[in-house]
Amino acid sequence: MQELLYTLRLWPHHHMNTQLRDELLSMLDRNQGIVDTIWFCTPTHHVDIAEHHKSAQIMLEAAQLFREQNICVGIQVAYTLGHGDGLFAGKPDDLPWDTMHGQDGTVSKSCACPRDTSFHNYLTEMTSSYAVVKPDHMWIDDDLRLVQHSPITEACFCPRCIKQFSTEQQFAYTKASLLNALHQDQTVRAAWITFSSISLAMVAEACTHGMYKHFPDCLMGLQQCSHENDLLAGADYYHMYEAFSGPAKKAVVSRPGGGFYDDHSPRGMINKAIRISRQVARLPEYCSTACAEIENFPHHILGKTPRGTALESCLYLAHGIDSLSYAMICSSLESIDDYERHIEMLGDWKSFLRTMQHLMQGTTPAGVDPYFSRQHAIQKVSDGPEDFSWRRVYLQDVYGLAELGVPMAPDGTKSCCYILGPDAARGISQKELFELIQGGLVISAEAFEILHEKGYTNELGLHVQVHKGHTKEFFTNHELNGQYAHSFWQSYFGRSIPYEIHSDTGDALTCYEDTQTVSTLIHEPQIGGRIAIIGNGAWDLWANSAKQMQLHQMIDWCSKGAMPCVLKSAVQVHMVPRVNKEGKILTLFVMNITIDQSPIINILIRNAAGPRAELHRPETPTISVIGGNLNQQEDTIQVPPLAPWSVAFISFT
Repeated sequence: MQELLYTLRLWPHHHMNTQLRDELLSMLDRNQGIVDTIWFCTPTHHVDIAEHHKSAQIMLEAAQLFREQNICVGIQVAYTLGHGDGLFAGKPDDLPWDTMHGQDGTVSKSCACPRDTSFHNYLTEMTSSYAVVKPDHMWIDDDLRLVQHSPITEACFCPRCIKQFSTEQQFAYTKASLLNALHQDQTVRAAWITFSSISLAMVAEACTHGMYKHFPDCLMGLQQCSHENDLLAGADYYHMYEAFSGPAKKAVVSRPGGGFYDDHSPRGMINKAIRISRQVARLPEYCSTACAEIENFPHHILGKTPRGTALESCLYLAHGIDSLSYAMICSSLESIDDYERHIEMLGDWKSFLRTMQHLMQGTTPAGVDPYFSRQHAIQKVSDGPEDFSWRRVYLQDVYGLAELGVPMAPDGTKSCCYILGPDAARGISQKELFELIQGGLVISAEAFEILHEKGYTNELGLHVQVHKGHTKEFFTNHELNGQYAHSFWQSYFGRSIPYEIHSDTGDALTCYEDTQTVSTLIHEPQIGGRIAIIGNGAWDLWANSAKQMQLHQMIDWCSKGAMPCVLKSAVQVHMVPRVNKEGKILTLFVMNITIDQSPIINILIRNAAGPRAELHRPETPTISVIGGNLNQQEDTIQVPPLAPWSVAFISFT
């Protein structure tokens, strides 16, 4: 395990402009020991190789000054394919290579075709220029993708790419026939996804070759986007990381990312944290660093607050990264004194973060897996050839349950059961479905209906239909409802159609008041395993206390009591339990995600690593003991009230 590092991301003016460079150096000198690494930045558009050589020489001078402050140096390649025709496009009129084509015939003015060998040669020369800096790492920016290169949404359908794919497939495709085949033929689509992934790997290989032939000690890495929106490149960016690793099978590095630019709507960081957790889970074993993106774009002080940036840092660390990169001063829209407030806050919290990292050593997240298949993009589609909905999966609703305290472990090795939403249901096979049920599955009725239409549910003894009445539900006297038996709940802001659930053998947890038909049901089908179906408001965050507790009890039932922690208080918190190889819970991260102080938070803990629960907080070095003689098999801890938008970290020893 490497020690937690803080990385400050820069833009080209931080080495090209000596005044900005020196102001930054002075600020870091006033705050020594906080920033461990800086990433210099190449020009933010395609420029002549001579300009790269000039940039590299000036960067080398700046690097020596930062190294004198014991700050390590990396480089981010800001522009490979290009971010889009608007953002950082520069002057593309005389590009000496072909640009990418979209599926609708749009031709980019600035973004390169990933298979143009002239472009590859340019990238090799470009990265060779920066080998003189001898960076510890070189990071390729997240424009190394084939989606969202405005105005193009999916690429590349240029004549070169179509011709090369045709040669591989031994079939002469036109663009129209290729689009039709991608729509109708899942085998062709799978081949196109692999082809597209290798297209990106060619770009990665060109960059890697340029650096390695002059400075092989540099580690190459990807500033990647989340998988949910970029399945056109495959499920795990495998080919790109193979290209970075090269024939020598060197270690690689990763910067998981994906949006959340300001903290005006702070719960957005939870969604990003879960997506980062999945990215970490899908990294190759030879990846030595997962350095989370904290992006404060466009880098002004009215975007993210210093404390919000620190909270985000804690959250991503809890979800499995081992270092943090901060893009917060890049635009230089404020004075260095304004940015210094962020650095000071991060310095105040650094000891706490390193304590978290130390105590989490050898652990993995545990909880529910918000499942989507690695084969999701190979689903059958019903819309026309222009529809590329298969290249993304919408999981925001499912991820929202983490705001009600449901611990999530995407693709986790210690996942206790699964949650399946409608969009993810479109992309799984019947074999996968039955495997999920064997592991315990919570599913919305809308998702279940999609599986029924695919012919997957005949053996489950369950049927769903749309509910025609109102959505007020009453809770049955089933033991999982506990004290809330005979309580009521109504979904006023439900984002899905209400369904009734019919079964001869399942147990009803809630029923619609007007028809007495079942709205939430648990069931043990003949094929084995457990399944819980929520017919109404499955992703409704306006749950009352009864609905929230039922959700936790239902998930725990599906897991057969394997959840490491179960929320027992009606509070809005985000929890991240982490367990060791033996499945014993070593740490628990708890975040109050409201603007009010929380009440005392009761949490059931199972299989604790030790009888002593210690509470750590970033604002104080004092460690509180909240459990000194716990029953390690199962016991309840009480987390003292948490201030608005604050965190607590509990270790079991």
